[in-house]
Amino acid sequence: MKSRADEFGHECMQAILAAKREVEDAGSKFMASSIAVIVAEKFKQYTKRENNPISKMTDEEFIEFLESAEHLRGVDIQREIGKCQFWCKVNRKEATRMRIINWLNKAERTVSFDGTGKSSVKPKESRGIPEPAGWQQWVRDNSTDPSHADRQWASMPIENQRYIYEQVTKQK
Repeated sequence: MKSRADEFGHECMQAILAAKREVEDAGSKFMASSIAVIVAEKFKQYTKRENNPISKMTDEEFIEFLESAEHLRGVDIQREIGKCQFWCKVNRKEATRMRIINWLNKAERTVSFDGTGKSSVKPKESRGIPEPAGWQQWVRDNSTDPSHADRQWASMPIENQRYIYEQVTKQK
């Protein structure tokens, strides 16, 4: 599926090539300054409301679109839309879809916890040193800073992982 930017770029390129052919067929030289004029005109056409697929969606489709957007993962869409609508009402503004999208793009992402102290955010992939069973307890018992045991294994520097791995596997 092409993005809107890809579609816009393709349409601009087609318009530039068509204009170049037309000018050259007439025996004139195609000027680089013509490109800016063509792109500006295409941009005006492209940004009109009827070309915007968001304006054609129903409210339910729009919310589904927002909830499926990868860059909005971690944002409580319904809550933020409510906050945006309230702000608009208080400030006598219209809660347009573009205003809602801008609001959501500025919203803080929440991190949920599963009750065991682990974040719902997936940790970085380990860089080759496997996570040994019981390493957290070993760190609590042997480290000068036992709070390191609360960190994700993958977020630790590789040297620390290597040392802890050697110590824990040596005990077994």
